[in-house]
Amino acid sequence: MAVSLAKAGAKVCILDFNLKAAESLCEQINTTGGTAIAKKTDVLKKEELQDTLKTIIKEFGTLDILINGAGGNKKEATASPNLSFLT
Repeated sequence: MAVSLAKAGAKVCILDFNLKAAESLCEQINTTGGTAIAKKTDVLKKEELQDTLKTIIKEFGTLDILINGAGGNKKEATASPNLSFLT
């Protein structure tokens, strides 16, 4: 999904608790003309998400799309009107 979004012109930030995996995907995107950065992030840790958001804003100026591909069926890794990813 990230590769396709980058091919369409999106700037992509790959979040993963496995930084090497995120960096590998970003390298693939960047070497094919896309723009991607990697950030080690545990999506269950609010402080890490807030730090990652700061990095995204610093690097790209905005955050337009968030795709959560983590967490499976863990309540802590989902969003709702009462449970936000970024606040």
